[in-house]
Amino acid sequence: MRMAQTRNIQMRWLLPIVIFAGMGLFIWLMVEGTPHVEAVLLTDAKSNWQSNVFTCPRGANFYLVFGVPQGAAVTENVSGTVAVLSEETLVAEIPFDTKQSTVASWLSKQQLQAYVLNWPPNATPTRLDGRLIPGRDYRVNLNFQSPPQIGSVWFVFTQTARDRRKP
Repeated sequence: MRMAQTRNIQMRWLLPIVIFAGMGLFIWLMVEGTPHVEAVLLTDAKSNWQSNVFTCPRGANFYLVFGVPQGAAVTENVSGTVAVLSEETLVAEIPFDTKQSTVASWLSKQQLQAYVLNWPPNATPTRLDGRLIPGRDYRVNLNFQSPPQIGSVWFVFTQTARDRRKP
């Protein structure tokens, strides 16, 4: 009789423990696989728009965006081309015009308004996925029609916790 009571007590605790562990595992997997927007500063007006080298991270949804401080609307027409090179090989050349660019909130953490550098202009933004290979170095060269006094160019992408831990 005493053994049956002990077994009942053990069984009563087993189900809540299994449920709790299962929920914990589910939440952990959701957090691990949820993509987060990440941004890497490539160049800005303070550095006279000097070209920079960056290493393409693991992730997806690669875009180049032009950022300006929130509240400082782009009054001038910022236009030109961005060339993305791997060593000396041209990977992508993107003509841009902020008046025709898609506005995004991807740089809100940096308190910037983002303008996606689309190509062709007036089209849905084109991702650089498939053109950029994670782990490889790229250089970004900017050629403005008239260099703006404020602003910055960012590499924006989504990344999961799993992607961040991969070498």
